[in-house]
Amino acid sequence: MIILGIDYGDRKIGLAICDELEISVAAMQLLRIKNENEALVKVLKYLAELHTKEVVIGMPSNWEGKGTRQSLKVKTFAEKLQTKGIKVHLWDENYSTKTVETGLRGKKRKNSDSLAAKLILEEFLAHKQSGI
Repeated sequence: MIILGIDYGDRKIGLAICDELEISVAAMQLLRIKNENEALVKVLKYLAELHTKEVVIGMPSNWEGKGTRQSLKVKTFAEKLQTKGIKVHLWDENYSTKTVETGLRGKKRKNSDSLAAKLILEEFLAHKQSGI
């Protein structure tokens, strides 16, 4: 099944998708948003275009593993997707953006949110396939 990976931010949302066999993952476009409502509309439109109703959203936490202001925003966004019939998986995204930004420069760094979404989705699929 095609699954959409999401790195949710206040102004940008990184996206990634996997193939139907859940083997390969590709970073997709970056969505620029002004608010949560616009984010919801854009993500729902993207899901409709992909003909899928399943997402993995990166869940941030602080260095102690506790929730943050951003993790509350992610939970709220996830709940809104669920009310629209979307199956949502929350996945620990700690340092995903920082990890992919290491070594990136210039234009490549502008796509770091989508690369973070790719990393989140890859980790989720690896865990799912391991059967743990």
